[in-house]
Amino acid sequence: MGTWNLPQTVQKAKKLQKLTSKPLPAKIAEDELYDLLGDDDLFDQILSEQEACGDDADVRFLVETHLRNFLDNKENATKPWDKEAFKICQNICKSIEESYIPY
Repeated sequence: MGTWNLPQTVQKAKKLQKLTSKPLPAKIAEDELYDLLGDDDLFDQILSEQEACGDDADVRFLVETHLRNFLDNKENATKPWDKEAFKICQNICKSIEESYIPY
């Protein structure tokens, strides 16, 4: 299936921003992200993280990694990015990166 949803609108980007403003447990991540950042590779990695670290594992770092990849390769998107949504997503990546403390 690949990628079926990206937060390319301001509305979706703001929802993703709110969702990632606090820890995102693996057990709910797929349902919460499905319409915002729907990607098979991301969901496979979330499942692996859940199996390795448990249901409550914070998977925001996986969201940041995948989102950053989509932002860095925006010319490959099937739909154009809204400029404000793109900036919000850049800020999401920055916030997650700054807040992530490895164990």
